[in-house]
Amino acid sequence: MEKDFRNNENKRRFELQIGDDVAFIDYSHKDGVYVLKHTEVPSALQGQGVAGRLTNATLEWIKDNNIRFAAVCPYVAGYVSKHPEWRSYAYDKE
Repeated sequence: MEKDFRNNENKRRFELQIGDDVAFIDYSHKDGVYVLKHTEVPSALQGQGVAGRLTNATLEWIKDNNIRFAAVCPYVAGYVSKHPEWRSYAYDKE
């Protein structure tokens, strides 16, 4: 897992701190399902693979905590489609 990754429960977001900048994924959660709503990477960190590192760390946290996620965020949904190993942790209503 990323060294400077954390679940900031007060702000309801997963964060990856790099220097003075923080990339994050906003979430909500209910009944053991984390709804990943929005990914944001500061402009100073864009184009460096930070969103992918953050998403991977978030999904590792979800796996380690034995919970599920729903990808509302288009970036996270695209990441999961390219990394099918995470699909088993996705929440499926059907």
